[in-house]
Amino acid sequence: MKKRISSFYKTLLRYKKLVLLFWVFFTLLGLAFSPLLKWDTSQTIWFLEDDPTFKNYTSFLEKFGPQETLVIGLKSKSKFQDRKEWQLIEELSQFLEQHPDVAQVHSLSTTKILESSSRLIRAIPASPSNITTVRTINPEILNANMNMTLLWARVNQADTPVETSERLYKDTLSFLKTKAAKNTFEEIHYSGPVALTHSFYELSQSESQKAVAIVLLILTLLSVIFLKSFKRTLLCFLVWLVSLSSLALSSVVFGFSLNNLTGILPLILLGMSIADAYHYLVNDSLEQTLFPCFLTSLTTAVGFLSLTVSQLRPLREFGILAAIGVCVAFVFTFSVLPLIKNDKNPATASKNSALSTKLTKLYESVLSNRGVLVVLLGFFIAALMLKPTWKSDSSYLKYFDPSLKIVRDTKIIEEEFKGVVPIEILLVPNTKNHDAEFATVDEIKSLQKLQSFLINNTKVLQTHSLLSFLEKALPHFTDKKPEELNQQALSQILFAIDFVPSSGQTSQWWHRESGTLRLSAQLPIPSVTEYQQITSHIQSWAAKEIPQYKIEFNGVVTLFNLMEGYLFEALSESLLIAFIVVSIIIGFVFRSVFLFLNAVLANAFPLVIVYALLGWLQKQMDVGLVMIGAVTLGLIVDDTIHILSALKQSKEKNTPDMSSLVRILSPKIKAVTFTSLALSLSFLGLAVSDFLPNRHFGLFGGLIVILALVCDLILLPQIHFFLAASIEKN
Repeated sequence: MKKRISSFYKTLLRYKKLVLLFWVFFTLLGLAFSPLLKWDTSQTIWFLEDDPTFKNYTSFLEKFGPQETLVIGLKSKSKFQDRKEWQLIEELSQFLEQHPDVAQVHSLSTTKILESSSRLIRAIPASPSNITTVRTINPEILNANMNMTLLWARVNQADTPVETSERLYKDTLSFLKTKAAKNTFEEIHYSGPVALTHSFYELSQSESQKAVAIVLLILTLLSVIFLKSFKRTLLCFLVWLVSLSSLALSSVVFGFSLNNLTGILPLILLGMSIADAYHYLVNDSLEQTLFPCFLTSLTTAVGFLSLTVSQLRPLREFGILAAIGVCVAFVFTFSVLPLIKNDKNPATASKNSALSTKLTKLYESVLSNRGVLVVLLGFFIAALMLKPTWKSDSSYLKYFDPSLKIVRDTKIIEEEFKGVVPIEILLVPNTKNHDAEFATVDEIKSLQKLQSFLINNTKVLQTHSLLSFLEKALPHFTDKKPEELNQQALSQILFAIDFVPSSGQTSQWWHRESGTLRLSAQLPIPSVTEYQQITSHIQSWAAKEIPQYKIEFNGVVTLFNLMEGYLFEALSESLLIAFIVVSIIIGFVFRSVFLFLNAVLANAFPLVIVYALLGWLQKQMDVGLVMIGAVTLGLIVDDTIHILSALKQSKEKNTPDMSSLVRILSPKIKAVTFTSLALSLSFLGLAVSDFLPNRHFGLFGGLIVILALVCDLILLPQIHFFLAASIEKN
């Protein structure tokens, strides 16, 4: 091994300038590509293009147009009797109607009330004098107390880029600020998909930068303390810079966009990428660090790549980019750092890495205490015996900290208007042929049945459909009810509705080519369980009452519930794959059943404890909690490998007592402790995040790393010493 390492090092020295030039070019290329990175925090980025439900959503947008909206809630001081309020609503509506990203605006100022006399039907604008009538026919824009109105601005792109949402949101805020709207209205609230996308985008950028700055400062201080050299500290962070360049370059090449998950990679890589560099700089030996660090980088990459089995696109991209960053950090560490340090004899280990005498005695006393082993194993067994309940039953609003404005505003609007983001229900006819120019009487009757069922038998509070338009307009044409009309009269009325100014287009609710009917069911944002109960109930009823239609569910709420369904699949599959592959690597390398089982127990311990804790606390499983299993397994096994290599050395030397074992472990402890602290700090830097999946990922990921450090430094050596001694004795 020494000869091979020396030969490798001599080759590096021979081509030193070429190697350094390559890495300088690589780093500069990555930094040059970084301005090309784009953020995308829209809901659609979570799904693969070939996902059936996502295809249905795309088809839904093609049939009925873009559905993403900016919802603005304006609370009146005078129940909208003040002309200043009406004037500002009209100016805001006109501003949004002229905005390049808006297709349609629905507000008090765009609302028209139909009046009929003899053969003439005319549309008059809403005003303080007919505010009660407005409330009756348009409850979606005026609440029951008539002191809050909603303005709906629908975007004009089916797959709205984050730049569009940001521009629309910021332009609206700027306009209202210019008009001093806060002085006119008592309260102003923002909600809807556009505001939600803005919140995701704002959190992604601000939190990543803030957390990286804090953790970078703390790690710099720790590095100087542990390495006792500012130069070596800079070398560690040089590795991080190169791995960041690889992320930027890979993202541009693969066409990945930044989102709430990939946006935290710089922080996570901060702890991971400097681990190999620290092990090398502490030990000053290629012989003792090259192969163990290769194994640790391999197992870490496997842990991240296991996330690629997920059906969620950001999880896949996170896994691929993180694996690339780890591999690049390893290659850079062992191809450049030996050249920069320019060691005369890199195969000679430094004695400065050992613990002090006091710490050595303290460590030996802890390892010699069998009670510590009993307590740790007791916790492990107790966690296995628990029957925790893991839940994945949250609404997408619960992904945000409750104190955020988007959460508070959405809840206020939901309370006043019975929901903001509806479940879209599609009635797709079983027969393909549909040549009618307008919706038929039978279709209207089916809508009426479904609407009545939803209001009377589910948590749906309000519905919008073609029937809604018809019920508003019908009194101006006839005294008959919708179900009493013949086909000719219905067609004439629907034709007239399309030509009434600002009444809306029937094409938004009925697709002529396929005969598909759309009904929007408004209700407070449902949890996963509530959504499944509602949709299952609707399907069962429809199969009996309107069997001529196939019921499909669509919209943002449906997409979110699909995403939640994928989470448990990703949890079990990625964790299982990572555990199997990592175990095979450890077993193959160390070729010892005893060391293999020891490693499995030590790495299973923190995962079992944390997931048992999550179940006991009945934490809602989100994307962050799903990720920590596979990700941290690949990370915590790193220190296990370094400790196992020392235990293998102890086994080969047949160490007779605990003191001898501690002396062998001593050179590894400082490096293992620092890398675990660096990793836990990288995770815990996310604990201040207002995006709850990132917060959970940081908090519980950091806890797993700390528990793993305890297992590696105490559980592994104790099991090795006491059980090995017991086996030999018997």
